[in-house]
Amino acid sequence: MILNNAVLQSFGKTDKRWWMKVLNLSLVTQEYATKLPKSVKFPTFECHTICRAIAKHIHGLKVVDGYYVGVAQQHRNGKVVAQLQYCEHSWLVTPSGSIIDPYPVGCLATNPILVVNRGKYKNFGGDLYWPDRFITKKVCTQRLREKVKILSRIAKEAEKHARRSEHS
Repeated sequence: MILNNAVLQSFGKTDKRWWMKVLNLSLVTQEYATKLPKSVKFPTFECHTICRAIAKHIHGLKVVDGYYVGVAQQHRNGKVVAQLQYCEHSWLVTPSGSIIDPYPVGCLATNPILVVNRGKYKNFGGDLYWPDRFITKKVCTQRLREKVKILSRIAKEAEKHARRSEHS
């Protein structure tokens, strides 16, 4: 992979390590879950559940709820104009303030992404994430807590399974 040094300089010194922890947990959980019997039924997991389950396993990351901002092209009077649009979303924040998005909006991503949240690329990354405490109040339902428990249990078993596999 070719990396942009200007972007890399915008992250905190440990942000790549935090991202790698999330990536590793995501991969072992995904691999473990695909090997479970087909009779095991799971609810669907959305960003709100995924972020909370990851934060339970990787202490030091903070869950933030709010909006992810996008742009829609509108045609008005023969001109193309940009109109902001948004959707409810949850993401993780590292101790230095960088964003890790394990379930990015509008992407088919099998891995979490590390998002620049300072420097000259912030307006193409972190500025698209708008925290809002009212989203937390809205999404933190009993059903969400139940789904977090399920996903956390799967992640815990996946980590145990991965450690046993490393030692055998």
